[in-house]
Amino acid sequence: MFGRVRLPAKQHVDDYAPSFEPKQRFQRRSVPLPDGDLGIGANFAIRRGVLTALGGFDSLLGPGAPHFRGAEETDLLIRAISRGYLVINAAECDVLHIGLRTGDAVRPLHRAYQLAVGAAFGKHARLSGPSGLRDCLRWFGYYVRKNLDEVLHLRRPQAGALYNFSKGAATSFRYGIDGSKGVFRQR
Repeated sequence: MFGRVRLPAKQHVDDYAPSFEPKQRFQRRSVPLPDGDLGIGANFAIRRGVLTALGGFDSLLGPGAPHFRGAEETDLLIRAISRGYLVINAAECDVLHIGLRTGDAVRPLHRAYQLAVGAAFGKHARLSGPSGLRDCLRWFGYYVRKNLDEVLHLRRPQAGALYNFSKGAATSFRYGIDGSKGVFRQR
């Protein structure tokens, strides 16, 4: 379950914190794109039995992980949907996210998260065959289209997201996968 995540009033123009406003109640068959109903860990809950059945959190993803410092909740979302679990977006479960980043802290946060999301999708493509590859390519295509749209509208493209997602997916191949749990193996 992912709930609504609101932000406090910004103090500066460059302040950033992720937020989430659910649009649809249920996610069943495919992982949403970045601009879709993609919940965040600031308001996330999972039943212990489901977490155990999914293989638990991947220790190579998330804050404090050695290389992929984010996307632990996205990885669980991917594994849950690919195994047929129902994911609920609960707008009535509302939190205020006060983890604002400012100035020079914003770019590394985005970079780390995009690398980690790419790694999660790279792992998913290896674990889930054609459906995992399809989801990974959908996200890659989203970033390509977003950059092309920027170029067509004479704006500077934000190629970093495409690059970091792709780099994360490619880097994920350096790690083995425990197929029964759906998590990376430590090197």
